[in-house]
Amino acid sequence: GSPSVDSLASTVDDHGAGAALSALTRTTGVRASTDILAETSGKASGKETTGDQYIKDAYLVFRALAKLSMKSVPGQEGATDLKSQSMRSKLLSLTLLHQILSSHMHVFYVPSPILFAPGVGTNNPSQVLFIHAVKQNLCLTLSRNAVSVVPPVFDLSMRMFGCVLGGLRGVLKKELSVLFTVIIIPLVEARTTVAFHQRISVLQHLQTILSDPANDGGRTLVEIYLNYDCDVEAGARENIWERLINAVARIMSLHLTPAEVAAAQAKASGGVVGQGGQGGGGMLSTAQMQNFTKEQLRELYSSSGDTNELKRRGLEFMVKGVLKPLVGWCNERMGVMERDEKENQNRGDDSRRSEDQ
Repeated sequence: GSPSVDSLASTVDDHGAGAALSALTRTTGVRASTDILAETSGKASGKETTGDQYIKDAYLVFRALAKLSMKSVPGQEGATDLKSQSMRSKLLSLTLLHQILSSHMHVFYVPSPILFAPGVGTNNPSQVLFIHAVKQNLCLTLSRNAVSVVPPVFDLSMRMFGCVLGGLRGVLKKELSVLFTVIIIPLVEARTTVAFHQRISVLQHLQTILSDPANDGGRTLVEIYLNYDCDVEAGARENIWERLINAVARIMSLHLTPAEVAAAQAKASGGVVGQGGQGGGGMLSTAQMQNFTKEQLRELYSSSGDTNELKRRGLEFMVKGVLKPLVGWCNERMGVMERDEKENQNRGDDSRRSEDQ
C-alpha cells in the first residue's frame, strides 16, 4: 500500500522531541477540557465574567485545531495526495493556528485563571497566562509537523515557529531549547537523513524570521546566546548559537569538484522541483504540487540536490539573517548610549550653572 505521510517524516525526531516537550508541559495544572466544555455548554458560574467565557472558548478552539493538525494521514491516501480530506484538514488547521499566532499574539499573555485548577497561580498570577494553558498543544503541534517532508506542512510549521520565537520566547525558554536542539539545528546539520528541500527551506525561514524588523532579529540572536550558550546549567548540546553558526559555516564551506558543479547546474536547468521549485523562495502550494509528475515528487523528497543552491542559501542566511540584524541592533544600542551620555552631560552642565548662580 501507499506509505503514510507520517512514515515519511524526517528522522530528526528520533531523539524524542515530542516526549521531551510532553515532559516539560505535563504538570501545568490545567483543568481537564471535559470540565471546561461542560461548563461552557451548561450554565456559567455566577462568578464568571464574559471575558472568562471568551477565554474558555479560545482555549477549546485552539486545542481542537492543534489536535486536528496532529492527526496522522492514513496510508491508503498516499503520501502526496494533498487533496485528501485528512491532508486538507491538517493544512487548514495549521493555517488557522498560524493566523492566530501572527494576528493575536496578545491573547497568549492574557491572565487565564479560569483554565487552571483552583489555587494554581494564586501567589503568582503570571503563571496562569493563556500560553501556559495551551503550550503543550502548541509545542506538540510543532514537534509533529516540523519534521514532515510535505512542503506545505513543513512551511506552515516553520512560520508558526517564527511566531513563537518572535513573540513567546520569554515564556517558552525550555520548550524552544528542545525545538532548536532536536529539530531545527539537526535539519541544518543533516546531509543524507532529511529531504533536501527541508534544508533549503529551514535556512530560508530562519532568514525570514530573523530579518523581519517586527521580530527584532538582532535582539533575538543576542538573547539566544545569553539564555542558552551562556547558561552555566546547560550542556554543550544546548549551545544553540554555536551549533547553528557552525552548521551554517560548514554548509558555506562545502567543496564541489568541477564535475559536481556541472552536474548540479544541469540538474537545476532541467527544472527539477527539488531544487528550482524550493530555491525560488515561495512556499509550494497544494495546487502546484498536484501538477508534479511522479519523477518530480520523488526528486522533491530526495535527500540530494543542488549543493550550489544550498551554499547560496547558507550565505544569504549568514549575511541577511545573522550579520545584518546584529549590526543593526548594535548600532541602535550605540545610538541609545550616546543619547543617554549626552543627556547626562547636559544635566551635569545645567547643575553646575545653577550652583554658580
